Amino acid sequence: MVKRDNIRPRTCRECGKVFPGGPRAWYCPDCRADRAKESCKRSKARAKKGLTRALGSTDFCVICNKPYIVFGANQKYCKECAPEAITEVDKKQSLEYYLKNKDTYNPKRNEARRIKEKECAICGKIFIPDGSPRKTCSSGCDDVLRKIRQRKAERKRASEVKKMRNKIAWERIKADPEKIAKYREYQREYKKRKYWEEKNRLGITKRDPKKQTTIRFDADILEIFEADKKGWQTRINNALREWVEIQNILKK
Repeated sequence: MVKRDNIRPRTCRECGKVFPGGPRAWYCPDCRADRAKESCKRSKARAKKGLTRALGSTDFCVICNKPYIVFGANQKYCKECAPEAITEVDKKQSLEYYLKNKDTYNPKRNEARRIKEKECAICGKIFIPDGSPRKTCSSGCDDVLRKIRQRKAERKRASEVKKMRNKIAWERIKADPEKIAKYREYQREYKKRKYWEEKNRLGITKRDPKKQTTIRFDADILEIFEADKKGWQTRINNALREWVEIQNILKK
């Protein structure tokens, strides 16, 4: 996953200079250095007046008045009150920022939330969904889509029932060796019947049995047909049959 870069051109709130910075970069490097110097002066002045707190010292929470150890200069709350108090401050600041900038944010937000035109899943007609997640343009198409989903669900249930019945039947067959032999014989006959049904559908009749003969091939040709090992003689026979069929077509 590629990490997003939040560095963007920012405008300094002090001098108006444009500089590259993150989301919380409010001031350019020069103004930031000046503000740091001023903050250091103010901190030293407060220290002289005895208004600062040393890190590790003890102070009292402004909400519950319990003592806590100072870990930062801006700390006001104990560990128990801090999460809720900070959340309330964030909510207040967020609301103030939104009310100040809502004219800029609302048009973009509304455009992103607006559901645009959709294509009907049944007839392909373009329609406006009116804020709903519907996938069809009318009640008629909705009925058709519901029937399609019902048929899919029924086929799925029938398939699961069939699998369960086949599993039960197979468990019964495995318990009897005679039934296993009959089942294997039935499988062979079924595959043979399906094979010739497909051949007849394609207009291919049963051919004469193959005849044995001796033939010589170039070494490189034979190597190509023997690359997949098993069935190389059948592949040679199929290649010759294709050539014969092409010649028959050319003669016509």
